[in-house]
Amino acid sequence: MSLKLAGIATGDLKTALGGTGEDGTKLLAQLSIVGASITFKDKSLTERLIRADAKKKGISEADAKKKMLEELAEQKKQAQDDATKEVIDLAVKFLTTPGAIELVAKPAAPANVMAAFMAVMGSPATLKQMLGLTVAVK
Repeated sequence: MSLKLAGIATGDLKTALGGTGEDGTKLLAQLSIVGASITFKDKSLTERLIRADAKKKGISEADAKKKMLEELAEQKKQAQDDATKEVIDLAVKFLTTPGAIELVAKPAAPANVMAAFMAVMGSPATLKQMLGLTVAVK
């Protein structure tokens, strides 16, 4: 995981991320994301989640995985935007062939953290554009 932030002094980061009190809120409003990347590599966690789901539902692991894929397909049909559909496609790819997921943010200009939080509640497409997000399954 890597994260590059701008807008406040390093010593104020804890206060800003706490977001409590007037000082925390003011600092958070000044904080911007310059770039970030997160890579999650796994196979065993996916297998354990499928195994746990199968046990919980009293079905085979193959049936549990099949049901998960069916639910993702249904969610994709109901998705309102291309960004959501893309994330679902990547989830299907990762569930089918676990490996590594890489999420990279390269905004064209530093993106305000508070605006990014608001975009999360709105449209995934807006957040993707604001942060220059790319997601890949390798």
